[in-house]
Amino acid sequence: MERYQRKFIEEAKELISSLESNLLELEQAPDQTSTVEEIFRIMHSLKGSGAMFGFTKISSLTHDLENIYAAIRSGNLAVSKHLIDLSFSSLDLIRELLKGVEGEKEIRRYNDLVNGIRSISRHKLENVGKEDRSIQTEHPIQASSPAQSSVWLIHFDPYPEILSDGNNPIYMFDELAQMGEIISCPSYSKFPNSFDDLDPEQLFISWNILLKSETEQENIENVFLFVQEKSSISVTKLTSSGSDKLSEKSNQLKELLSATEIDITAIAEVVSKLEAPQETSSLLKSAGDTIPIIDDRTVDIQETEEITIRVPSAKLDDLMNLVSELITAQGQLLTNAEVIKDTNLTNLSEKFEKLIRQLREQSMEMSLISINTLVVRFKRLARDLSNQLGKQVNLVIEGGETELDKTIIEHLSDPLLHIIRNAIDHGIESVALREAKGKNPEGQIKIRAYYSGAEVHIEVSDDGKGIEPREVLNTAIERKIIQHQSQVSPEEVLKLLFKPGFSTKEEVSEYSGRGVGMDVVHRKINDLRGDVDIFSEPGLGTKILIKLPLTLTIMDGMLTEVEETKYIVPISSVRKIFEINLDELKNSFNNLVTLDGKQYPFLLLAKEFEGKLSTQAVLQLILVEYEEVRMGLVVDRVVGERQVVLKPLGASLKSNKLFSGGSILGDGEIALVLDTNKLIKEFTRSSKSQNNDE
Repeated sequence: MERYQRKFIEEAKELISSLESNLLELEQAPDQTSTVEEIFRIMHSLKGSGAMFGFTKISSLTHDLENIYAAIRSGNLAVSKHLIDLSFSSLDLIRELLKGVEGEKEIRRYNDLVNGIRSISRHKLENVGKEDRSIQTEHPIQASSPAQSSVWLIHFDPYPEILSDGNNPIYMFDELAQMGEIISCPSYSKFPNSFDDLDPEQLFISWNILLKSETEQENIENVFLFVQEKSSISVTKLTSSGSDKLSEKSNQLKELLSATEIDITAIAEVVSKLEAPQETSSLLKSAGDTIPIIDDRTVDIQETEEITIRVPSAKLDDLMNLVSELITAQGQLLTNAEVIKDTNLTNLSEKFEKLIRQLREQSMEMSLISINTLVVRFKRLARDLSNQLGKQVNLVIEGGETELDKTIIEHLSDPLLHIIRNAIDHGIESVALREAKGKNPEGQIKIRAYYSGAEVHIEVSDDGKGIEPREVLNTAIERKIIQHQSQVSPEEVLKLLFKPGFSTKEEVSEYSGRGVGMDVVHRKINDLRGDVDIFSEPGLGTKILIKLPLTLTIMDGMLTEVEETKYIVPISSVRKIFEINLDELKNSFNNLVTLDGKQYPFLLLAKEFEGKLSTQAVLQLILVEYEEVRMGLVVDRVVGERQVVLKPLGASLKSNKLFSGGSILGDGEIALVLDTNKLIKEFTRSSKSQNNDE
């Protein structure tokens, strides 16, 4: 049972996230009937599965909410801000209950929410607050016409493993019985002929059910929501008239329901006179004039549709680790092939490498998650925080389909939440101040994600008051982050915001002013081998740009040698490789070399890392690029392209900004992976500093 509860908790978290997204949409567009329908469907699912797996409070709470949204769906109740607030509070409590947290505080919150929801259901809106709590709609949801009692014929043929999956047909029958009067008749035609073939963990019974109710067909189908994909289910409307109770004709009806072939016409004649044409629909197949009861399983008519499966993230991590081990083993195979100079072994190694590359790409695609998975959290934060601060904020997402490695996504959430929180608290002005400045009363925060080469860029911008550089500089001097006489360029001033403990806000509030925020963002993005920049224009707004690699574990690199040390240069940053004489580099002016008619700065890695000039007469220069800036990295030799597994550096090298990690080569030697982006940035910053000093 515990295994099924874990499965329910995983599915419930997804349902809650979807529910949260739909509530945000409903708040913006209260007249959207499709959104109300989706909210109702999700709550119905949570209610049913919650009761099934012992989460009675979750089931009860969602049942009360379901009643409210049923009234909205039928047009008997209007959407209100108070209701949306109660719905969000209920979701927050459900998250706690899913964790098994059920203390005195949670019980009190549960009772308060239930009372608040039931007061709305009793139409006592005068007790919830002022009239302005109602969200006025230009096109209110229309009330439906009074429902008529109908008789439905339901054929339910569950799949054999239904009980092992944690589903129980008894709960489904109980839910049908709550809708009206039912008569059910089991069929044992699928039972094995031999007792030895009878599996006690499998179900071999199917049912034919008559339901007399005022409910709609969709509600009946929702009863079987969690089993519809694997079961054979059909729902047929027989008639919308007939005053007799089904129980008065139960013997006659049961005889017809237990037949090998169900005669719909005969059943309809017994129930009442057939006054309207039959309306038949099916979840997996059409019922037609008869419903044959057969032993063979019904084939899903949508076989061509793509099937998705749920895989624990830990298994994906294991898969990526195995791929990493394969890459290391392939490197060993290639090294041995080169040492013994065996052509067949070399060819096998190359074939092995191609297969591993395909496996790597497939595994990486499986581990990619879109930024949209974080969107609901961001919108919820923007809604709640702007309400608490009395501001109007619209959060816009562009490029939410952009994908990143799941490990990066997991660690990206907190930095982005920090940025959004700061934008609302520090950046976006109050409504009165924005109107006084001639701005739209509603501030805007935009999150834009897009691919840029081998990186993903995420921009978070707002149209608030921006950042005043002089104020930042004065605060930095006051807090002794920099010296008063220090020469700081305009670009460097804003980077002071990333210093630990830096804050220009004097008052301490629940949301900011504690000196924690942007330094956390900077540190966590750097931990992801990423980079973050900040741009601002006073009075117009601020933009923060985050640059991240697509993945953290495996990459294509160019293996190089400097003296006897191996270094790896990321292929994504390499533009061209040149042969060059050492004398030409020695005689160069200002560390500039002319290549293809253009001048480029260069670094002699032997001098930078080994502390001495190379002894080779002819060297190789790798031209690398970052943000349209190109520079040369001079090495003794370029060995060739390699797939490399990136390993984190030890404590002694972790603070080094020039290396992003290390990799174990085929011969067991360790090669450091150069972070060419940071290398170019450090070189550019150093060059500017020297020019300013001159």
